[in-house]
Amino acid sequence: MPRRSRPSVPPPKEPLSPAWQHVVEIAVTVGELAPWQHFAPDALVGVLDPASGETDWCVAMGHDGELYGVAIYAGDAGYASWLRVARGEVDEFDAPLVQRAITLTFESAATVLPATKRIHQALGRRFRGAHAWPELLVHEPGYFPIPPWHDRQLHRAANALAGVAALLPWAHGDPHGGRCPVEGKAWCTQPPFRDRDLAQVALPEVHERPAAPPPFDQLATARLLNDGRPRQGPWLLDWFCGPSVVDGPEAEGRPFFLVNLLVIHLASEMILGVDAVRLDRVAAGLQELVASTVTKVGLPQELLVRRGDLAALLQPFAQALGAPLRHDPHLVEVTRAVHDEFVRFVGG
Repeated sequence: MPRRSRPSVPPPKEPLSPAWQHVVEIAVTVGELAPWQHFAPDALVGVLDPASGETDWCVAMGHDGELYGVAIYAGDAGYASWLRVARGEVDEFDAPLVQRAITLTFESAATVLPATKRIHQALGRRFRGAHAWPELLVHEPGYFPIPPWHDRQLHRAANALAGVAALLPWAHGDPHGGRCPVEGKAWCTQPPFRDRDLAQVALPEVHERPAAPPPFDQLATARLLNDGRPRQGPWLLDWFCGPSVVDGPEAEGRPFFLVNLLVIHLASEMILGVDAVRLDRVAAGLQELVASTVTKVGLPQELLVRRGDLAALLQPFAQALGAPLRHDPHLVEVTRAVHDEFVRFVGG
């Protein structure tokens, strides 16, 4: 299972779709217009996607002088991922895992992905200087960002970027910098992007369905209760997204992040168990890691988690172990210390 901090990203198949030429032309125009100079940092604007009937929510990036571009959050699902970040519900450990967006950023030759360079070479385009290379990347939860691979992604990005470009003269003169002054609403436009197509629309209502707790071997868990050793002190169960990315054959052209699982003896801050899994196996993987740790050192007195969603997922397993499960968001510093040491160790 090859793991790297900068994986090999497969370029789109050649010959490139004509949609690439179109979206890159619009991207270059957006870069020249510099939307980060016209939109407020907290401005969220909608662009209707005629193909899907959904609204894509766009944010200008670059106000901090570091990463210039536009983030496109597609539809209600994209908006929900943006909202989690805007509310501060995403920390540094899982930020790479929750985004559902297409981003246009302007990179230097040293930071742009080789796959993006090959796309521009196939289009006969050359760029020079810092923040000159337009790079389109698709972000999906659990996966390393890669260039769009479907025409529908390219058409959707082109439509959203054209809408942002059309709004720039208005945003420049707007006293709020494109931010809607009415709570719960945002300015929205639609093709063909005329002045009268700008209107205030209600933001989507986000209703996230809680995930079901993962199954576990109840008989095997019951056998763990026969362990005669004294119960250990409280254990912290947590996870973070490390710098490792899998890009081997099992990635099937979609490099994915590895999520690092932790079982920590809280009193001593000793790491009792570690593992690495894909995002969709975090809760199940933690249950397996705890069971494995119990066979080595005995049962825990209490299980603690700093994530509320994880507490709900692991509650049935904790009950089967006879260990109370407690949610304590203040334990983040323990995880941060382990995370920072891990990143230093692997050289990320």
